[in-house]
This record gives sequence, structure tokens and C-alpha cells, in this order.
Amino acid sequence: MYSFFESLSPTPKVSLSSAFQVRGRLTLTGVTVALLLTWTTSVPAQSPSMQGNWLEPSGGVIQVAPCGPNLCAKLIAFTRNGPTTDVNNKDTSLRNRPICNLQLGSGFKVVDAQHAEGGQIYDPKTGKTYSAAITGEGDTLRLRGYVGVKLFGKTEVWQRFTQTPVSCSK
Repeated sequence: MYSFFESLSPTPKVSLSSAFQVRGRLTLTGVTVALLLTWTTSVPAQSPSMQGNWLEPSGGVIQVAPCGPNLCAKLIAFTRNGPTTDVNNKDTSLRNRPICNLQLGSGFKVVDAQHAEGGQIYDPKTGKTYSAAITGEGDTLRLRGYVGVKLFGKTEVWQRFTQTPVSCSK
């Protein structure tokens, strides 16, 4: 009589060496191709770089680019009217300097394709310099400015600027 437990009994053993002898190189090639396909489809797609031109909320176009081993941020264009000199700088001798082509950020150490830390960012609207970190999320860049601890900072969201910027220097 057939019982449920008989159906759980092990099936006849097949020698691995006989399987390889029958299939030979075809089996090894199939396994290799399967592994390569699995590996290449599991590698995440690279997200857009943090580098490029970004539109910040007040209408400035900021270029994030390598400078030495780190990333820097420079104001390269305006999309709206506003002050063109560093009128809010704490140092009164710098208040007449143009902010066009001014390096606003420096020292951003790239952690991975979407994060850079340890930078400094100058805010010409307040005349203050803050510690900063950058997070790239596709066509959005989040700049976190803070004093001391990131938790007590403020995040500004920049959008990728895909148009050709009109230089702010005339």
C-alpha cells in the first residue's frame, strides 16, 4: 500500500560526475552565463551625478564641479534680479565684490555617488558660512547647511538646471 511517507523518501541518487560527463562544457557554459546575467541585472543603475548646474530657490544657478579631490560650488548665473555684490558679508571690505563666479562651497568630500560631506557653504543672503553636506537624488540636490550638528541645520532643495546658463558676468 502506498503511504504519504513513502512519497517523502529520497529519490535515487545521480552522480554529479555523470551529469557533467553527459553535458560536458555546455553545462559549465550555461552556469557561467546564468551567473553573469544574475550579476549584471543585480547591479543598480548609476544615478545622475551630483555634479552639474543646479537652480537654487532664490534663482541662482550653482555649478557643482570637482576642485582638487573634492567638490566645490560656484555661482555662475542668475535667473532673477537680485543683489549682484556681496552686500551682506560680515567683512565690510568684501561687500562690493561681485558674487558672480564666487565660489560659495568647497571641501565637499564625495562619500558615494549620491553623498558628499564635510564641506563649507557661504550664503550671500546672510553673509554667513556653514558646514554642509550634499545629497543627490536624481534631478534634485539637497544641501544641508548647519552649525555644529547636522540635526540642527536647514536643508535647501536645488533642482537640476538643464538649460544653458546665461553667465552672470556682463
